[in-house]
Amino acid sequence: MTIMPRPPELTLSNWDLGGIVSAWSYRHTDQLFAVRPLVPGSRAEVDTMAEVSTDPADLAIAEFAELAEQLRSGLVDAITVLVGGRPAVRWSMGSASVPHLLMSVSKVVASLAVGVLVDQDRLRYLASVRDYLPELGEQWRHCRLQDVLDMASGVVCPEVGDPGAYRDPSHPFYRFEASLGWRPAQQPSSPYELTLGFQRLGRPGTRYEYTSVNTFLLAWVVERVTGLDYVDAVQSLVWDHLALDNDAAFCVNGRGTAVAHGGLIMTVDDLARFGTLFTPSGASAGHRLAVPASYASMLRRDRHELVPSYGEWPHGAHPAGQWNLVHADGDMIKTGFGGQGLYVSPTHDVVIAFSGVPDAAGRTNSLAALCRSLVPRCAERWS
Repeated sequence: MTIMPRPPELTLSNWDLGGIVSAWSYRHTDQLFAVRPLVPGSRAEVDTMAEVSTDPADLAIAEFAELAEQLRSGLVDAITVLVGGRPAVRWSMGSASVPHLLMSVSKVVASLAVGVLVDQDRLRYLASVRDYLPELGEQWRHCRLQDVLDMASGVVCPEVGDPGAYRDPSHPFYRFEASLGWRPAQQPSSPYELTLGFQRLGRPGTRYEYTSVNTFLLAWVVERVTGLDYVDAVQSLVWDHLALDNDAAFCVNGRGTAVAHGGLIMTVDDLARFGTLFTPSGASAGHRLAVPASYASMLRRDRHELVPSYGEWPHGAHPAGQWNLVHADGDMIKTGFGGQGLYVSPTHDVVIAFSGVPDAAGRTNSLAALCRSLVPRCAERWS
């Protein structure tokens, strides 16, 4: 579906960095990159989404004033809030049912696929990742699958806070994304071979460092254990058991390798439906997949040693299983570059899904910072 014409200035070097080129790219990703479809096992039985269309003016009251301000900022593409599995807030600049690139929210899919395989006794969280990928070599012997899940593997491929990661062709992360087709490649390379060449430093499981190569490693493990390519494995392990309204897709490179760390394309409505998997409303939403108890337990296990000393981290919260934050009460959030996000609250049975596009100066929406306080207010008003 074409929403707007392709900007002539768009290139593989600037497509995701903000402004009009990103506004087009995030909504027309399947016209920019090769994709593979993900087809839900069933369609959402009752489409109640269309019944709700929120006017920001209706939210301009004390407890939702900040949300209304965000919706007027021009940095939010769409938001869908489900309370008890039903839509409470639904707003978009265009349509919440238009597919949108979700960037690093994609990482939750790899995490869940691993969780399903652990539940099937085909993987173990505490096994060495080298048990599944022996070609990684001796330096990975003491790195557990859990450490890779928690972004604590020690792999040397800096990303967050390193400008060169997105702009310097010699930077390891730039080269990694180039191997997946997301940046101009100076020479063809395989992301598998490139990853084998990355160093791993330090004691695994002791230092949190966000880098998407960990997600690629998880996808590689999933491929190795299932004997399927990543998209087919996700289809079998997860998507075949979901009730969604639209097909989704994953970006792939020229050889069909999935961009597991950021290439999921999905409507915000369906992202919210996916989020109900982690709440009591999952079964009533029509999904035939229950989040394994072992997966939920893994996420909630205290990993205070991974909480970085920098920044302001909420008390009692920790990073785990590719999620940015898991709170002590079970609330979880995963964000994505450019203003994408999924917040789930099992306790309140609330899901907040949103998408965004950075402006020309690179500014993004602030919805992620609002979610924690919005959840109880939404639950009180719409339960």
